[in-house]
Amino acid sequence: MKTFCKLFRLITVICLISLLNLSAYTHTNAQRGDNFRFDHLSLKEGLSQSTVLAIVQDRYGFMWFGTEDGLNKYDGYNFTVYRHDPEVSHSLPNNRVTALHVDQNGTLWIGTFGGLSKFDHEKESFTNYHHHPDISQSLREDAISVIYENKIGEMWIGTESGWLHRFDEKREEFISFRGDPSAIRALYEDSSGRFWVGNIKGLQEFHRNEGGRFTIYQHDPANPKTLNTNSVLSIFSTPNDNRLLVGTWGGGLSVFHAEDNTFSHYMHDQNDPTSLSNNAIWTMFEDGKGRLWIGTENPLDWNGWRRD
Repeated sequence: MKTFCKLFRLITVICLISLLNLSAYTHTNAQRGDNFRFDHLSLKEGLSQSTVLAIVQDRYGFMWFGTEDGLNKYDGYNFTVYRHDPEVSHSLPNNRVTALHVDQNGTLWIGTFGGLSKFDHEKESFTNYHHHPDISQSLREDAISVIYENKIGEMWIGTESGWLHRFDEKREEFISFRGDPSAIRALYEDSSGRFWVGNIKGLQEFHRNEGGRFTIYQHDPANPKTLNTNSVLSIFSTPNDNRLLVGTWGGGLSVFHAEDNTFSHYMHDQNDPTSLSNNAIWTMFEDGKGRLWIGTENPLDWNGWRRD
């Protein structure tokens, strides 16, 4: 886990990728990644810190970025930064913001290395949830790595030591599950109801109705149609089809094709300045205009992926 914590500090880019005509690209074009165009945002524009770990857009249209040093709200022109204040109980619980989510009611949730937090837009304050050793239905640890909500409104929380929690907000209780002790980096339920977990051991399908059984998809060096690497950092799906986007550490973007359980890949090409900036993809988010934001490892980029 220490190695991953060090790697977590390296992320420095956000790429904005439009999802137009994704299905029209061939596997060859995906490998070349030759349809990327970039502009840049940076500390100069007001971002609190260049290590961007999480991205989300709220119901008001603001973009939110979680960094190693604070929570950033971006209105398209300026940044507003929120940080922990030890003198204020309703401030952000920790400055290392590792996960962001807007639920079906429009509430912004923040995962930090000091617990889970809920943001009140009107009061500009935070309600915080922590691990309590004497309360079995509290968080099992405060180092939050993933926040995810499925279609029926279930909130799932993943942590750095592999704890998976289902959060009952009405009762303010956490139901805990323990799978592999590796840090959970991604949670996702696809359109067919399949529940996915990503960690350093691969892409795993969590069978909730079968006793918590896992099916694991891993890299096979002898098979180019498998996952590019076992270190899965983020999971997302493209609209209107059955493909899963899997962001990895060092393997770029792998696209899972459910019809035959194979993968195709988008990779950085050092000879092509319009390819992916880097092969480490930490986070993905689709905004209200159908554009996909991808957090990778270089300066803060914003990308329009289009068919030329």
